[in-house]
Amino acid sequence: MRFGFTGELTGQQTKALVLGSRVSSNPIVQDLARLGFDAMGELDLASRRLASPTSEGGVEALRSLLREFRERAGPPVGSAAHLVHPGVGPWAESPALGQLCQEQGLAAICPPAKVVSLFSNKLSLLTRAESLGIPHLALGMDPLHSVREVQAFVGGGKRPFPLVLKSVRGSTRHGVQVLHSMEDLEGLLPLWMEQLERNAGEVILLVERYLEGARRITVPFVRFHDGRSKVFPCVDASLQSRHRKIIEFCPAENVDPAPLERMRRWTLQLAEVSGFVGVGSLDFFVDDTRVFLIEGAARLNTSYRLWERVAGTSAVAWQLQALQGGPGKEPAWSPEPSWSSGVSLRIHAEDPVLQLPQPGTIREVSTRREWRFPRSEAFLEFSVEAGSVVAPDSDGLLGVVYAGASDRQQAMLVGRGVLDELWIAGSLQTNERFLAELLKHPWIAGGM
Repeated sequence: MRFGFTGELTGQQTKALVLGSRVSSNPIVQDLARLGFDAMGELDLASRRLASPTSEGGVEALRSLLREFRERAGPPVGSAAHLVHPGVGPWAESPALGQLCQEQGLAAICPPAKVVSLFSNKLSLLTRAESLGIPHLALGMDPLHSVREVQAFVGGGKRPFPLVLKSVRGSTRHGVQVLHSMEDLEGLLPLWMEQLERNAGEVILLVERYLEGARRITVPFVRFHDGRSKVFPCVDASLQSRHRKIIEFCPAENVDPAPLERMRRWTLQLAEVSGFVGVGSLDFFVDDTRVFLIEGAARLNTSYRLWERVAGTSAVAWQLQALQGGPGKEPAWSPEPSWSSGVSLRIHAEDPVLQLPQPGTIREVSTRREWRFPRSEAFLEFSVEAGSVVAPDSDGLLGVVYAGASDRQQAMLVGRGVLDELWIAGSLQTNERFLAELLKHPWIAGGM
């Protein structure tokens, strides 16, 4: 894959820090290095992951990390500033990141704080979208905070079940709960809200209509200071487990052209009215020909490694060029035949049948990371090695397989081959066999 970046930010004298786990930060570190920066990951400076922005002491922990990075990086050359990339984790959704970087004389690679704040609050984003005539599934725009308020909203079962409760803040994996009956409301809701408060720091909810069998489509985009904008290949992120992506396809196939065109148009409209600058994404539900906005991200979404391969470009290069300002030369966009269609497969430490996390220690792991075939290829990004410990409070993500080919069926075949060859041994269970079985399911093979 070829990509380019032109601008004053490049140069070995400029240092860059990337936040997040190794499986998410390493690709960004490598992209920044290819673009001419001296880049490092969060865990190259710290012995453990940063606390989230909502955790007690989280802000001070980031401030300390940024101070250490600034001291290690030394004074910048000329008017340039050393860079901080928020990665794809919770700090990428915090408006405080830019302010903390500014305190230390660093430049954050993220949209303006007001845009980050808008996109990190689902109610605010849906309200802005509603003003543009973009449909959504929210049943009310007043936030709910307690079990009693949810019970009053449901009205003793007067509203038809199922209903979807969502945390207004961020995109935590604990932030969605489906209620199928009054029994769920009385039994599941209090425990879920307690868990949400522990993980997100607060309970602010919205209630949505439930759609059975709708597709979830991610529309990544870029917008420049001068108003130029572009939509990248859309991603089908419909296959999820416990409201967490496990298999994604790009481009999104078997979706009517008219809904796809509406999603692209609405994405660029919302980016314009919000003053977005940088790379972001919007997620929609598609139910036949109906389209509903569900959320957005003012950062690289977790699917970016897939769509950038299909586009033949670098998402990080687009981020830098968009945020630098001025006309500039756009990064290269060179699709390759071996990535006409792509699939990503997320490997987790979990029991996929019972949907329970499986923490433990990894004793052995296969070493191969790349596969090349005629008109197809695959690569594996791992965050673990022999001796790694998967903690009970981690997200359990061990790595991601990316497979590309000239068509979707071939990409799935290559992905299954990689999963069959992959070897992870230790005192834990993983889901790669489950992923391989899913890829062979006739509904998935047929794009249903």
